Amino acid sequence: MFRPAERRRDPEDGVVRTFAEVQAHNRLRYTPEEIKNYWETQCVPEESVRQDPFLTHMRRQDSVQDRSPMHSRVANDPFLVHNQTPSRRTAAEEQPFASHAMSTMPADGPFTSHSVSTIPRSEMANVRNDPFLTHVAATGANSAQLPRISGQSGQRGSFGIDSMNSIPGSAGSLRRRNEYGYEKAPSYSRNFTETAGALLGPGDPDRVPAGRGILVLVPWLTFMWTLLIWLLLRHYSPSACFLLTVLIAGACCVMMQLSNSKNTWGSTPLFPLGFFCLLAVVSASRVGDAGWHSHWRQYWWTQTGSRVEGNSASTPAAGHVDSSVIGFWDLEKGGTVNGTYVDDLRSAGFKNEHHFCVAPIISPETADGGLIRVNYWAVGIDCCQRSGSFQCDDSRDFEAGYGVVQMNGGFPCPNCNLDEFRSAIRKAEALHGLVSAPGALFVRWVRNPVMVEAVDLMKAILFIFSVGFIAFVVLWILSYLAWYYGFGRRSMFGPGGILDGFQDSSRQKLLA
Repeated sequence: MFRPAERRRDPEDGVVRTFAEVQAHNRLRYTPEEIKNYWETQCVPEESVRQDPFLTHMRRQDSVQDRSPMHSRVANDPFLVHNQTPSRRTAAEEQPFASHAMSTMPADGPFTSHSVSTIPRSEMANVRNDPFLTHVAATGANSAQLPRISGQSGQRGSFGIDSMNSIPGSAGSLRRRNEYGYEKAPSYSRNFTETAGALLGPGDPDRVPAGRGILVLVPWLTFMWTLLIWLLLRHYSPSACFLLTVLIAGACCVMMQLSNSKNTWGSTPLFPLGFFCLLAVVSASRVGDAGWHSHWRQYWWTQTGSRVEGNSASTPAAGHVDSSVIGFWDLEKGGTVNGTYVDDLRSAGFKNEHHFCVAPIISPETADGGLIRVNYWAVGIDCCQRSGSFQCDDSRDFEAGYGVVQMNGGFPCPNCNLDEFRSAIRKAEALHGLVSAPGALFVRWVRNPVMVEAVDLMKAILFIFSVGFIAFVVLWILSYLAWYYGFGRRSMFGPGGILDGFQDSSRQKLLA
């Protein structure tokens, strides 16, 4: 009978458990008899652990019947210092290392002893006289002389050191895996370096790591600076934007020219540095111009254009050509002025890879006549069908009443998709008897124009980060190759040149 409240230390992981907890911990791996035997012979009572935490004077329980004389002697004298004289030793005691584990469990139990060593006794270290092997001779001591403690692979229930470390998820297994990774990390780095060197050739023997960093960072910072000039300063002064770009490009050309008299700036060659900076300025100007038209111009328009309130569908659009937001909402009434709304039944879609959608913004008073005059068109992409069913932005929201004017009639950017939207308007006019007024404005029908402005700003900022990341990767590759081959330090041809070393490397590969 087991005392339910009795707690013993589990030697597998050192945790103090009750018998029920030991059963639950090992029920999927071992039989109840094996667990019971393990509790009786291997688990140490908690009181003994408190009195003797290192178990230096621990005796095996006398109630265990299958203990051998050798195990009793080991329990009383773990290092065999006071062993009996050789004349009184038995055959089993003559070879104390025939079995490295001192367990009393059956051979097929959950805590089986380790495999029998085949090392000759003459080659083993003297554990009796030197239990900690502190005086092993350097000339004669090697890994083959030490006792092997690994358990048999695949042996059921082995609870030796190796078997505990091999348990998936155990502390020993994770520690060994981490140690293996730390040991292999230098070899992985060395293999990558050797592979890169074999592919790229010998390179410049005088290259300095500090020069590589400058070759990457300075052109990338030049790219970002020029990009911000074209995206931000251009809104306030296009002339200043163009002038600063020319000055930066001129500084890059001067740097390339100085390479004739002074080859390097510190450890960095001037010619490739100036060349990559000039490349960054040119590419940033092109990318910045594209980003200005696709993202930033519409955002700046919503910040600088006028905002008018109290308009209806009959308000002439020509009077609001400088407006970025047109309000059709009546705050006192809690609805749109004169019942202005987006008529989705009179909408139309023009299909050209995408559906370009338009719907008239009208009111009951403008819809009474024969031909309906439309001053404002709600626009969108892929939010309608060819025959209409317009549902772009907040056109189906009864609390929406603001129109965000699209600059130059383009959507999603100024001047974008003008022909497609005009074709959709002509289609709507022909189908529903509509007439587009001269100077009619294209708007996005929304409930909260501030939210639209915030989304546009986030897209514009995301454009800067994405372009900056791509530019960094490209410039890093180009700068690394220039630094590796000593571009600007060595000539391209001739003895010791860049191509000469590469040709020698290729020739050696072919001969091999």
